[in-house]
Amino acid sequence: MTVTATYTKNLTDPLNAADRGVDVEHVWSNGDLYIQVRGDETRLVRVLSQGNGENAVVIRELDGRRVTSVMMSDAAVAARVADGRWQ
Repeated sequence: MTVTATYTKNLTDPLNAADRGVDVEHVWSNGDLYIQVRGDETRLVRVLSQGNGENAVVIRELDGRRVTSVMMSDAAVAARVADGRWQ
C-alpha cells in the first residue's frame, strides 16, 4: 500500500507574511528595489535591512500580487545580487 500526502500553502495569504515576521507594506514602501528574472517570469523584489545582518524580503508579481515574504541574511541577499538573480 502506498500513501501519498499532499500539502498546499497559499503564499498570498496575509497570515503567511505574519508567520515569517515580515511587515510587507513597510518593506514594500521602504525597501531597495531589485528585479528578478527567471525564464519568462519577471518579479519585483524589495529588500529592507533590519540592521542586524538580516533583511526582510518581499517578492511580488509585476501585477502587484505577493508571491512570498521571507527573512534573509546579508550574505544570501548579496549572493543573489552577485550571481545576477536579482538586478
